[in-house]
Amino acid sequence: MGRSRVQPERRPARHTSSPRTALTLGVVLGLVALAALRGVLTPRTTSTPPPSAAPGGGSAESAAEAPPAPGTRPSLRGNDAEPAHLPAPDAGHPAPAPAAVAVPPAGSSTASPDRASSAASAAPLQPPSDLEKLQHEAFKSTVDGDSFRLKSGHQVRMLGVDAPEHDEPLFADARALAKSLLEKGELYLEFDSEREDTYHRLLAYAWVVPSKGEPPRLVQAELLRNGMVRFYGHHQNALHFRELLAAQQEARAAKRGIWALPPPDPAPFYLSSRTSERFHRPDCEHVPQLPAGHRVRFDTRDRALDAGKSRCRTCKP
Repeated sequence: MGRSRVQPERRPARHTSSPRTALTLGVVLGLVALAALRGVLTPRTTSTPPPSAAPGGGSAESAAEAPPAPGTRPSLRGNDAEPAHLPAPDAGHPAPAPAAVAVPPAGSSTASPDRASSAASAAPLQPPSDLEKLQHEAFKSTVDGDSFRLKSGHQVRMLGVDAPEHDEPLFADARALAKSLLEKGELYLEFDSEREDTYHRLLAYAWVVPSKGEPPRLVQAELLRNGMVRFYGHHQNALHFRELLAAQQEARAAKRGIWALPPPDPAPFYLSSRTSERFHRPDCEHVPQLPAGHRVRFDTRDRALDAGKSRCRTCKP
């Protein structure tokens, strides 16, 4: 039998640090401690982003109204019945208030900022640069203050205005002024997004050139400045929205025509919708048809008019 070899016991090696290693470690620890001390003693400065301003300075309910989706409204712009359903604003506009808040508190939702300031910031009315590109027509007769017939057989409903009805004051005056303006020169029709309403009337702006060399005159603007008609805007036909609203503001300030008549009895407040051109008394039969989440409340009649809203023909606010 061979002898078993006895293995010698191994002892763990001792790690010894040289003086240079200890010095380096001390320097590193000192730098770390110094950096931590500076972080405690030095105050941190943070940049606070500026608060974002509310668009237009107004509430979401009074923001710009979104155009109706195609097919949800009759194309007749002279029709005064409120539709049973109005579309919600598109994604590019501020979100409406929750449906539970049918009407904002008094004073919280007034005229749309864009519309309310439009009259003050409106540029002078610029006639079309090339009249020959417009539709040249021959005037025949007036129907009322906002519509007339052509010799071609068509009937025209003037965009942007709403004339008094047969049983209202100044009906004859409005029709007479429209006739006087339309028969004094060459007539050109300027179209907007829609060319016809549901009654197949042409929807147009009526430009008249009194004589050669004179600038064209927009008949709607002249009627508004004289207070013979009311402004009636629409989102799909808003080519001269600002200029026409400014013309009405001028007549209101000077108390001409319609605006010289005694105002109707005031209501506690007035209601409209972000997708409607009309404003109503709170007890009007058309109010239930206004979508609750899209309603706009005006404290006064003047604020509704400043916002470019037109009166309801049923409750006549």
